[in-house]
Amino acid sequence: CPFKVIFVGDGPEREKLEAYCKTKDSENKFIFFAGNQSEVQNYYKASKMLVHASIAGEGLPTVMLEAMAFGKPMVVTDSKVGPREILGDNEYGLLSKLKDPEDMAKKIYRLLSDNSLYEYYSKKGYERLEDFKPNKVSEQLNDFLSNLI
Repeated sequence: CPFKVIFVGDGPEREKLEAYCKTKDSENKFIFFAGNQSEVQNYYKASKMLVHASIAGEGLPTVMLEAMAFGKPMVVTDSKVGPREILGDNEYGLLSKLKDPEDMAKKIYRLLSDNSLYEYYSKKGYERLEDFKPNKVSEQLNDFLSNLI
């Protein structure tokens, strides 16, 4: 397997996930748990893509914006809030169905096996990131407030 999976961060399901992964990766060669990290930029630089699975949604999942800043395409679950607002309808990254690991796996495979699709989403992420820069958000907020008055 040329790829490795690194879980960065922590959560209440970590122990259960680690135990499950040990049953699938008996020699622990391909799956790693880095835990919480204060300087994640090196993980982004070394990564091929972001895979983010969240059921509840996070409002503004900054991990997606951080990955875009490093030119990383992504596969993200289409949770209630957040991912669709950032990615559109697969315009800036691939959305996978909630609680559907097969759908997520297919989309990961698509990005890994199609270089032009990979490059497309890498570039589209940079484009989308522009909408979240402070000056752009400030303009949008001023427009919104002006329309209220």
